[in-house]
Amino acid sequence: LKYLPSDKAQDARLYILSLQFWLGGSPDNLQNLFKMVAGSYVPALRAAGGIAYDDPVLYLDAGIWHPLAPQMYDDVKEYLNWYGTRRDAGDGLRDPDAPVIGLVLQRSHIVTGDDAHYVAVIMELEARGARVIPIFAGGLDFSGPTQRFLVDLVTGKPFVNAVVSLTGFALVGGPARQDHPK
Repeated sequence: LKYLPSDKAQDARLYILSLQFWLGGSPDNLQNLFKMVAGSYVPALRAAGGIAYDDPVLYLDAGIWHPLAPQMYDDVKEYLNWYGTRRDAGDGLRDPDAPVIGLVLQRSHIVTGDDAHYVAVIMELEARGARVIPIFAGGLDFSGPTQRFLVDLVTGKPFVNAVVSLTGFALVGGPARQDHPK
């Protein structure tokens, strides 16, 4: 296929949208990326007016995710407020002495819907009476999200009793690098 030139403003718009679709990473975003590109650059489709596509769905790069939550959270207090109002939660999860487990998750598994293993761990921990704060990040350095979402920044005390990493990598730097002081 031959690239059909268009005006620079349109090219810039398509480039920005392409990046947003790609970084979103979900199946719907990728499908809409291909629709946009095909409708804009395949001559027969372009002549027919393109292909309809939805706007990119934007996801947080780091945050808190729970499979039953109505959204991803970028504030631990908002997440804990939602958690405290859950109607499905039994008395065990409302017990102020219940253990709180921080889970470290990979963003890519969440946005692609490849999250069954995360859902199973969260549901099992909750069934056993533990409250869960599942955090995620897009990269391999989880030190920022760990500090931001699992530690009270005012008191410096953790919100959690334990942290379990489900990513297979270290909290800092991934498999190729360690930063022990951090």
